[in-house]
Amino acid sequence: MRKKKRGQVSIEYMGLVGITSIIVLFLLIISNYYSRGIENSINTNQIDGIAKEIVDTAESMYYYGEPSKTTLRIYIPDKIQVINITTDQIILTVTTPSGTANLAYLSDVPLGGEVLSTEGFHDVEIEARGGLVWINGT
Repeated sequence: MRKKKRGQVSIEYMGLVGITSIIVLFLLIISNYYSRGIENSINTNQIDGIAKEIVDTAESMYYYGEPSKTTLRIYIPDKIQVINITTDQIILTVTTPSGTANLAYLSDVPLGGEVLSTEGFHDVEIEARGGLVWINGT
């Protein structure tokens, strides 16, 4: 009689550990899924903030007139592949979970220049110069 009780307790314990393990694994999978979504949202907001800050500062420098100049210290995340500055917009080519995307930020003033897209902190000089705003990021 005692051997049957020990065997029954052992099987019940294994069942309890198995169910608990499945629940924990399920919770880990769900938390990983949601953390990736939050990470993508943070990257998108960070990229959006960088571009808007550059455009807003460029417009301010243009309206202040020549020789207005300022320097922004910005962090370029690794998701940005290319930063193109055209005459009326800044175009960021970024890596997303679904591939690459081009994000364009329009400016009311003429722009020119170049900003490096390597990850890390960069000093971006924004200067009103000869009817346009020159943006130079090193």
